[in-house]
Amino acid sequence: MSGLKDRFPEFAFGGYRVSPNEMDRYEVYSVSNPSTSSSWFGTAAAGTADQAVALVVTNKLADYPRNLAGAVAGSSDMGGVWVVNGYSQFGEEITDTITIGTAANGGTVGGSKVFAEVTSGTFTFDSGAIGNGTPTLGVDTTGTSVVFGLPAKIGAASDVKSITWINGTVATAINGGTIAAYVDTTEHGFAGTENVTASDRYQVWFRPTYDNSGQDNMAKW
Repeated sequence: MSGLKDRFPEFAFGGYRVSPNEMDRYEVYSVSNPSTSSSWFGTAAAGTADQAVALVVTNKLADYPRNLAGAVAGSSDMGGVWVVNGYSQFGEEITDTITIGTAANGGTVGGSKVFAEVTSGTFTFDSGAIGNGTPTLGVDTTGTSVVFGLPAKIGAASDVKSITWINGTVATAINGGTIAAYVDTTEHGFAGTENVTASDRYQVWFRPTYDNSGQDNMAKW
């Protein structure tokens, strides 16, 4: 039997929506065999000091909403800044700036925002870069800096009830079940405790309490 739109047709005709915090239910979200590619989203042309090069997108969509990893490699001192544009898991336009300090052979740095889609980006080589370097844009896989985005916004770390990591066939409760430090209420996501591998799986139980009243921030991506 149908529900709100039949008994309260103003929901359908008025364009109203019910937000997750108004539903008395727990959500279960799974991540299985995530990508570990350092160039999942794409690459940019080789360049040198102070040069800006555009991202050539390979995959515009993330395998799962998650934070990025910006990198640049070279045969000598290399560094620079990635500026990446796209959308969060809620369809909100976002930009992340990832700074890679100049170091021998370059480096890799994780981003701070969760992307579901990458639309464009630019890498600008540091003035101290020596020789040619090659930038890549992939997914973060480094320990607790990884953030996988949840499909609904959370109002507090306590919204997340459990995070289980399945390493091959062995299930482990993250940090023995004390998980507040592994919940990101800004990006509405979660982290694990180990480097991400392609054989990993995660299962998260959560109950959203984020108040969407008066905001057009329902999931629309």
